[in-house]
Amino acid sequence: MKTLVKYLIFRYSIFMSDIETVTSNLKAEIASRGLSVLELAGCLGISDSALHARLNKMKPEIKISELQTLARYMGISSELFYQGVGQWSKEGK
Repeated sequence: MKTLVKYLIFRYSIFMSDIETVTSNLKAEIASRGLSVLELAGCLGISDSALHARLNKMKPEIKISELQTLARYMGISSELFYQGVGQWSKEGK
């Protein structure tokens, strides 16, 4: 039982690290394009405070569908948000 708990904690920490990476990549794209939280929240149909909470690692985390919507709005591939996660490297491979 202790081994299972340790494994689950380990997997959760990896998952949370991946969420932080995706959120960080999203925030970098937002900043580089000079977009506002208010503008992007409108694009998603949510309040600016809800988007602010998602971007600052509060619950709930940003959804995949929201990432895809934001990527389309920015005119980029949503894959950019996943650089550094799992199979993706920091170099974009």
